[in-house]
Amino acid sequence: MGRNLWTDGIDTGVANGLECGTGVAALVARSIARKANHYLPRVEAATGIARSERQGDVSYAFKIRGLRRLSRALAVYIAVSLGVSIGALMIAASVAGASRSQSSAGIGSSVPVHENVMGVPNAKVSILIYADAQCSHCAYLHREVEPKIIEQYVNTGKAKLEVRQIGLLGNDSQQAAAASDCAALQNRFWDYRDAIYGNFAKLGPGAYSPSQLELTAKNLGLDEKAFNACYEGGVGKAKVQADTERATGDNVKGVPVIIINGRRTEGAYDFDYFKRIIDEELAK
Repeated sequence: MGRNLWTDGIDTGVANGLECGTGVAALVARSIARKANHYLPRVEAATGIARSERQGDVSYAFKIRGLRRLSRALAVYIAVSLGVSIGALMIAASVAGASRSQSSAGIGSSVPVHENVMGVPNAKVSILIYADAQCSHCAYLHREVEPKIIEQYVNTGKAKLEVRQIGLLGNDSQQAAAASDCAALQNRFWDYRDAIYGNFAKLGPGAYSPSQLELTAKNLGLDEKAFNACYEGGVGKAKVQADTERATGDNVKGVPVIIINGRRTEGAYDFDYFKRIIDEELAK
């Protein structure tokens, strides 16, 4: 197909769109305008430029120049407008994803969340949990205790909570921990962890197969490309190894282990047990 005033103008628009950082939108603009070639004869007819007039019409060059300028301006407008719209949608999706992450885990909308840590940094009480995704006592804490700690102490600014998923119980646990840490890089640790615990209750160890872990990320709306690159590239595994070494430094030989302002508890207890310890630390 030959070039014409639309493709020439769109090439200019694409170049300007790329310079404005709207490369994707510019490519979309190119596609839209190339399809408009079909309607070029109608445009020419509407502006009084019949193909039979092209020879000997001294005004034709001026008409073509005007249409080229119009097409350039239109292409740039489309490219930049789409770029701004796409950017706004991406920001909105990111904010919505973070909101889903917090709300699904019962975290207050104003509570700071950074990867696997939630709560104000200067909270008086610091709670650290070492957990394994195949540990039934860890699942009990996650289901029965953590939501109440979040509601009564994290959301109110009295405590901050950190969970380190490690893989003491075998390869499936290590895979789940690595996937959780990859979700954490998108600030989706908490709702991803909720999802895999729920999947484990339904599917058993199959919930922690690589394909299922990646499917869970997809179902939650995470950036699949980034998640898979992290998970398959060993980034999450390296984080699990680092947390396992920290666990060794904290003398963790079994899970769960809960450390509240340095006060250590091994095993799962009900919420009232931990409430007493937290309240004692707050009273100091």
